[in-house]
Amino acid sequence: MNEEIPEPTDPTDLPDLTHPADLGLGPAQRLLTEADLARWASFIHQGGSSRSTLWLLLLDRDGRSLPELIAIDDVEPGPHPVFVANLLQLVEVKLATIAPGGSMVAMLERPGTPHRTPADREWNEAVRGEARTCGIPVQALFVACAGRILPMTLDDAA
Repeated sequence: MNEEIPEPTDPTDLPDLTHPADLGLGPAQRLLTEADLARWASFIHQGGSSRSTLWLLLLDRDGRSLPELIAIDDVEPGPHPVFVANLLQLVEVKLATIAPGGSMVAMLERPGTPHRTPADREWNEAVRGEARTCGIPVQALFVACAGRILPMTLDDAA
């Protein structure tokens, strides 16, 4: 199931990736646009990956990043419903405690082909569905693979 893949972000179009504050990625930096969120994803995924990691960035109600970045290594190729439910319930509690009205950004970083896969769609559907159940707005969900950042939309979850 090959899909048209957008060209990878040209690194010359981005500020120096060695200074995350220049990207607006430090704590309390606002990530308000799709471009801001894509820069975050590009900063986290700086090339290939040999294992699957689920990344979660929490934002306050004004779109400012919270200082913690959640990384869960070695996730399964497809989501396990209990794992996703437990994880998002923890995110719900964290946001309610320190950033009421906040939201999240998620990225599944994995090895393999730079195409959206059925497992990617399952992750998108599981994370978005459980986030909706918990009342957590999802600002963006990305799949990072083979040096590419693929945005996953609501349509991809259907």
